[in-house]
Amino acid sequence: MRDPVAYGDLMSDVFLFEEVGLRVSVNGDHHLAELADITVEGPDLMLAYRAARDRCDGAADPPPRVS
Repeated sequence: MRDPVAYGDLMSDVFLFEEVGLRVSVNGDHHLAELADITVEGPDLMLAYRAARDRCDGAADPPPRVS
């Protein structure tokens, strides 16, 4: 089984981030973004999904911040 992915935007998501293999901050506050493997900002949530999917599929690491 592949490691689960968590998407979060607030510090209340930290506990979830501690339990998963891939952490994606979506329009997250700066504290959460620092903990994330991938940080996405903007209105298109598909960017976050695609970035995580690419990472899970073994694509080259996306840039740390996707806009």
